[in-house]
Parts: sequence; structure tokens; C-alpha cells
Amino acid sequence: MPLRVLTDEHVAPEVSHRLQALGYEVACVRDRGLLRREDWELMRWCIDHQYAICTRNRRHFEREHEQCQARGENHCGILVLEVEWTRDDIYWALRQYLEGDPDPARLLNQIEYIRKAVPDFVRKNSGPGEQQSL
Repeated sequence: MPLRVLTDEHVAPEVSHRLQALGYEVACVRDRGLLRREDWELMRWCIDHQYAICTRNRRHFEREHEQCQARGENHCGILVLEVEWTRDDIYWALRQYLEGDPDPARLLNQIEYIRKAVPDFVRKNSGPGEQQSL
């Protein structure tokens, strides 16, 4: 089963839409009717629907991870982005991560700190209409 990702409201919906267009199963909270939900509500939704959460909100979701562990509850993973990244930085970082074909089983109950896309990856994969953020 491929990795399914829900981006929280701190990630522009455009990021999810661009990744969906490439065939990745990435949804944004807006498109799932989850705007303005508390972090614990998003974690619950992700657990119930078997999605990893992707967020810039590192501290809050590290806490959610700890609470899941304390309850003995499994989650599908937390992908943490840097706060200062632009929309394009986020798109390229997530795309690079997803193109690495991450194993959902290895992400189970884990926090993954996403790295910024390397410039060569962005150049190699930029097509007509793609913006390069280096």
C-alpha cells in the first residue's frame, strides 16, 4: 500500500494538489473538511483513515506522537517540515521524499524530519511551468 499523506493547514493546498497531479496520495485538510481542527483531532483522523500527517508544527505533533505512544496507539507517521520553508520548498522536499518510495511500514509510529530538496533534484525534475526554488 502506498504512503498516504495529509498536509495540515500550515501547508498550502497547492502543494497537495501538485503532488496529486503526479500520482501521489497527498490530501490537504481543506479538501477533507478538517480546517481549524485541533492537532489531536487531526491525529485521530489520520489514525482512523491510515494517513501520515505532514506538518510544520513540530512541537505539537511531537507531543501527539508521545501521547500515542503512552496510550499504546499506532499512528502512520508524522512528517515534519521546517517552519521557514516557502510553498515551493515544501513541494520539492515532499516530492523528493515521496519519489524515494518511502515504506509506510517503516514510518509506522515514527517522526520523519523532511530534508530540503537538493538543487540537482529540483533542476532535474523541473519541467515547463514548474517553479524552481533553490
